[in-house]
Amino acid sequence: MAGGGELEPVERCRRFAAIALWLAVLVGFSHPEARASGAAVLWVDGAAADCSDAYSRDQAISETTPWCSVVRAAAAATAGDTVRIRPGRYVGTVRPASSGTESGPVRYVAVDGGVTIDADGATAAVKIVSVDDVVFEGITVTGATTQGIWVFDAGRVTFEHLSVRGNGGPGVQIKDSSAVTVSRSVISGNGGAGIFETEGSSGGRYLANQVTSNGINGSPYSGDGLQIAGTGAHVAGNTITANGDPGPYEHGIYAAASARHYLIESNVVSGNAGSNIKAAGSGGVVRYNRLEGGRLGLVFSDNATPVLASYNLIVGRYQHAVFLTTGATAARAKLWNNTIVVTGRSTDSGDASAVFVNSAAAVDLRNNLVAYTNRDGLGAAVYVRDAAQAGAFTSDHNWFSTPDKKGRHLVWNGTRLTLSVWRNNGADAHSIASAPPTFDPDMHVVSKNLGRKRGETLGLSRDYAGNPVPATAPDIGAYQS
Repeated sequence: MAGGGELEPVERCRRFAAIALWLAVLVGFSHPEARASGAAVLWVDGAAADCSDAYSRDQAISETTPWCSVVRAAAAATAGDTVRIRPGRYVGTVRPASSGTESGPVRYVAVDGGVTIDADGATAAVKIVSVDDVVFEGITVTGATTQGIWVFDAGRVTFEHLSVRGNGGPGVQIKDSSAVTVSRSVISGNGGAGIFETEGSSGGRYLANQVTSNGINGSPYSGDGLQIAGTGAHVAGNTITANGDPGPYEHGIYAAASARHYLIESNVVSGNAGSNIKAAGSGGVVRYNRLEGGRLGLVFSDNATPVLASYNLIVGRYQHAVFLTTGATAARAKLWNNTIVVTGRSTDSGDASAVFVNSAAAVDLRNNLVAYTNRDGLGAAVYVRDAAQAGAFTSDHNWFSTPDKKGRHLVWNGTRLTLSVWRNNGADAHSIASAPPTFDPDMHVVSKNLGRKRGETLGLSRDYAGNPVPATAPDIGAYQS
């Protein structure tokens, strides 16, 4: 140090470096999400008097100098950044310009709720195109003429706790993308399908959503609650109701003919226009779902290889609770350990049944409780319209019931038959028949359970309620006693 108290140049540089280091540490502690690799917390607050889209990325790190629009944030945010959005209506199409990484996605988060991205007549409100590792949380998406959210050529994209509503076409449309997750979101009142995954996508995860009143636009097509058409989709824990225009073409969940190796489980699906679940495609599993009322419950068609439906509850008023038919190609289905109960007809005319085989290349019915309980005398437990169209028909260890006073619970080639006569077709040697049992609201048998320990070992692990399935002599139906 020189005599007048001024710092020598070297000492001055050291002091400034120490101060800069201290400030950097302080900023890091005040923004714990802003850490290594240049990741930052960026602020958007359209209601702030001092917001400006002219601010730089470095300025937007401060809450006092936020951007006004999410559009601006999407253009600037990079891997590891979290864009924190204050409540407000944000107009325009949000299109992230940069990918994140698996360990450092780009996140768009509503800080205190009340955040709406309004396309205001643009084709989409959110576009995820050719970027990976992007997350949207807690945001309402509305006002698009086509898709609320459009995902194309993208991977590892997550939408969580969203409200996607009031868009002209699908709420969420996914094309040629992988590992897209939509979870814990409300998808409602969109003109097209609620969630629409097209062929070419893979590994989609659609979990714990409420999907309701989509596809009601006067067109009888492309208005499913949730459509999957790719490979390896997992659809679980959703509540899917009242989707589609009246008619047979729009469904609660639709696995298209191109769908492969999907898993549809633990959903509640009710009152959709066509069927509650249409299980086309191949290698799929439909299990632990509760389907409640509507035109049709579970439909099979266009199955290159069999789809397995096990431990489902399919209950309520239906024309047919389970319907097997031919679209471009025939149905191939395994129905194992389901409780299928039709309480009344959903239509004023035509055949009614718990299981209706219109046409199928392969049908395997085992360990099912199949009942038509309405005393109108019009319905059957199983109805095979034309035996020539029923190819590879396997059925055994089932429990059939209707109120028919003559015990004619089954129909073969349009003729009502008792179980003993039905057996002349080579099926159901170990099955049983009775008047309808009594059920509680959860569809447990509360009268004498004739199906207890009467089932065949099929290698299934648990029942509808999560109870383990015994290695031998399981119960018939969706529950183990």
